[in-house]
Amino acid sequence: MRGIHLSFDFSGGFSDCERIVSRMVSRFRTQSRLTWMALCVLAASAFPAPFSRMANVVLLQPEFVLKDRVPDPHALSSYMAQVQTAVEQTASEIPMHAGVGGFVVVAVKPGRRSKVWLDLKPNMDSALSRRLTLAVQGVPPPVVAQGPVVFALNYGLWGALPSSKTAPTPKEWTDESLHAGRSLEIGDLVDRLWK
Repeated sequence: MRGIHLSFDFSGGFSDCERIVSRMVSRFRTQSRLTWMALCVLAASAFPAPFSRMANVVLLQPEFVLKDRVPDPHALSSYMAQVQTAVEQTASEIPMHAGVGGFVVVAVKPGRRSKVWLDLKPNMDSALSRRLTLAVQGVPPPVVAQGPVVFALNYGLWGALPSSKTAPTPKEWTDESLHAGRSLEIGDLVDRLWK
């Protein structure tokens, strides 16, 4: 699974986030809007919900791909924040679950369609996995063009720590790469799994 994994860490609280953002802005004033769009979820993630802790957003494709596929970066940023709300709302409705940590992976395709994969450890029971997946898929996706846009939110739920991995590896993705006999680019992988 090849691609550039761009991660924004929000685990240090609001003051740390402000410092990180101002340092990044002063160093990289010429960066495109796409590089900064994930920072728009900053305010929502600075104060985590009681049953969840989001550590970071991981953009799973290179910036040049995202530039071609995302006509409105603000709409994608807003969508990420709404996905975060859906995850946290679902977690808050189930307060007595054992802790899990890892990634909620979301792909958006043209036609405003979305698909979700979970890479959470230990594995949740199928009913809860389905509930979380449906909650995220219930968020109306933004418009994208030319192919899928894929990102992941790294969470600790119900007291668990977020994943220490830099990128997700849902079981379905690993199985498909093994079946293909080679590492797959994220967009190709999503297209193979989601006809």
